[in-house]
Amino acid sequence: MATYDLGRAARLLRVSPETVRRWADAGRLPMERDGSGDRMIDCVGLALFARERAADDERAAAPGPPSSVRNAFTGVVTALTVGSPR
Repeated sequence: MATYDLGRAARLLRVSPETVRRWADAGRLPMERDGSGDRMIDCVGLALFARERAADDERAAAPGPPSSVRNAFTGVVTALTVGSPR
C-alpha cells in the first residue's frame, strides 16, 4: 500500500508538516514509523482524514446564524453605555 511522509501529506492537505505532526500526536491522523524511524501515513488513512476535514469545513461554512451572536462578535469591548429607555 502506498504511504506518504509528513511533508508530502502536509502538501496534499495544504497545511504545515508541524500541523500534520500535531494531528498524529493527538491521534486524529493514523501514522506508523518505517524501518528508519520516519513517520509515514498510509494512503487510505490520509484519504479518510481528508474526507472528514472536508465535511467539517462544509458544516462550518453552512449558511445561517452562528450558534451565539456573542461568540460571533469580533473585536474588544472597551466600554458599555446604558441609555435611557425610549
